Parts: sequence; structure tokens; C-alpha cells
Amino acid sequence: MQLRSIAIYVILMMSLTPSISTAKDAKNNFIILKITTQKKQSLARLISKFVKSNSVIRKTTPMVQKTFKANPHIKSWKKIPKKTKVKLYISKNFLDRERLDKYLDRWLRKEKKNQKGKELRTK
Repeated sequence: MQLRSIAIYVILMMSLTPSISTAKDAKNNFIILKITTQKKQSLARLISKFVKSNSVIRKTTPMVQKTFKANPHIKSWKKIPKKTKVKLYISKNFLDRERLDKYLDRWLRKEKKNQKGKELRTK
């Protein structure tokens, strides 16, 4: 469990993945995820990676509205282009911690692999 805590800290420091919400948003119980899309996808697809499977999330849901407001550079939420930076708000009420942990684990493995590749290229 300590390794997971260290991993989460490293990720937070790199500002590429989830960070605990700011004081202003803490009272609203949101977690903010800073994500760069790897392929063209929709907002629904992004959100589904982190919320409970039985969640009903609509366009009027506060976390979706906050996500819209935080990302004025995105024109079409049905087709978010590849390599687009998205600030995603996830309500703690909808958050599936296991899915978030799996996402973080995959991300860490990918980062370690990329670091090893960079080290081999520089030798």
C-alpha cells in the first residue's frame, strides 16, 4: 500500500493525472483529473473510465458542467481530438476508486517503460 501512495504522490507532482480538488472545490466533493487523450474519444468515454458502472450521468450533472467550463478549448465533446488536454471533474459520489487505481497503475507502468526506453536510447 505504501508503494501505491508513493506512486500517487509522484503522479500528483507531475501534474499529468489526478490531483485532489482545490479548497474551493473540496466542499463540492470533486476530484480533478488532468488527462491528455491518447486517441479520439468522447467525454462519456472518458468519464466512464472513472465512475461506477451503474452511474447515470447527464449533461446537467454538476461534474459535467464544471468540466465544460474548465475546458473552453474543446469544441466537440463527442469527438475530443487525440492529444487534447482535458481537465476532468469527477464527483466523489460517482467515483469508482478501483477503476481510478487501475488507471493509475497502468499509467505508472507505461511511464516506467517509457523511462527505460529513454535510458536505453541515451546510452
